Amino acid sequence: MGDHGRGFLRSLSRQKMLWISIGLSVTYGILASAVHAFVSHRSSFLQMLLTPMPTELVVNSLVISGLIALGIYVQRVMTQRARAEEALRVGKERFRTIYSQAPIGIELYDAGGKLIDANATCLDMFGVESIDEVRGFDLFADPNLPLEAKERLAKGESVKFESVFDFELVRQKGL
Repeated sequence: MGDHGRGFLRSLSRQKMLWISIGLSVTYGILASAVHAFVSHRSSFLQMLLTPMPTELVVNSLVISGLIALGIYVQRVMTQRARAEEALRVGKERFRTIYSQAPIGIELYDAGGKLIDANATCLDMFGVESIDEVRGFDLFADPNLPLEAKERLAKGESVKFESVFDFELVRQKGL
């Protein structure tokens, strides 16, 4: 379902979803009576609609209850999804604020160790004007990063270390 469809469902209240379910259920009852009258030829459509057999009442009641329950379930799922999306949006906004305003340099790398972003503090620390100048820097090829730290990072573990960054060594390696 596209974003437009999800937005429509999300905008529906429980009461509207219930009425839509009831409407679908009534439509089902009418269509089921029409099909049954057409196939069985034992009575007219109106007679089938107004005086259904007891088994038809049970089946129609089950289908109607199922449609109503489905409508309520869809509405609940959409509400939960909307809440989760809002929480994710707030979390992303909070991260972006902390990341961009942090007084310490922060670098973000992809799983392959390539630099994808760095905050303004980090760029200032290294005297870089734009992330485009260093984007793609290979962390695993960085001679300043100890081998043990590279191995732990490759395994997906967190690493803390401090070092004096040797710019000349990085230039010599062509990084």
